[in-house]
Amino acid sequence: MAEQSVTLQPGESKVVSFEATPHEARSYQVSPEEGPPLPRGLELRWPWKKD
Repeated sequence: MAEQSVTLQPGESKVVSFEATPHEARSYQVSPEEGPPLPRGLELRWPWKKD
């Protein structure tokens, strides 16, 4: 998986998606470069999880 950077302006939001398969153990990190902590957590949904 390639690295992906997303830049947001104050009040802006964007959906970022990626694919994860169960046989690949990986970790993902989301961190703001500057500013206050993110107001919401990161939600990861596996492909097999139903809403």
